[in-house]
Amino acid sequence: MAANDSSAGRKLTVASPKSNVPAGAIPRRANFVLGGLAGCTAVFVTQPLDLIKNRMQLSGEGGAVREHKTSFHAISRVIRSEGVLGLYNGLSAGLLRQATYSTTRLGIYQSLYDKFTGPDGKPPNLLMKLGMGVTAGGIGSFIGTPAEISLIRMTSDGRLPVAERRGYTSAFNALFRISREEGVLTLWRGCGPTMVKGYGSERCTTRNLLPSQTIPSGSRFLL
Repeated sequence: MAANDSSAGRKLTVASPKSNVPAGAIPRRANFVLGGLAGCTAVFVTQPLDLIKNRMQLSGEGGAVREHKTSFHAISRVIRSEGVLGLYNGLSAGLLRQATYSTTRLGIYQSLYDKFTGPDGKPPNLLMKLGMGVTAGGIGSFIGTPAEISLIRMTSDGRLPVAERRGYTSAFNALFRISREEGVLTLWRGCGPTMVKGYGSERCTTRNLLPSQTIPSGSRFLL
């Protein structure tokens, strides 16, 4: 949009609010990639916790004696039987889950947010944000379910007798073997509850519930 400055005889160009990106700012389309990378980085901290959680949830399966009494007991048993690196079994699946789920979720939400932002730069209202969050969380969960299946299989493999272990070498090996041995649809087993979880977690994030004006500028990227 252009305007004339009659006093100086100059032509001024005014960018629309939606296309006006401050100098030095990260392009919007790159935000979701950076968010995915941040999630993948966090996996290196959370992967042992995921493994211990899965082991403890499966402990006592089928009426058997519980293998782990506490989280610390589970950690010590894993280290004794599988070594310290055993805590990172399934790391590739954890990274794949973040690369698919987080990147998709952030990308869809940001795209919808930009689409429904008014021409004057007015952000979507609360109900629209909730709807966008539910949509982004559900689609991200659907796309990330195969990686979630791989993660659960790989993190629980070490608790099985040696003869019964699947021995997946990576997340991609797990995806290929599950598809070949059990059918492609097995990769989306449990997809429904996973999507419901995605709906709820995304809908309840601070970014969705609070107007952007109430969030400190240094925190918006993290949210």
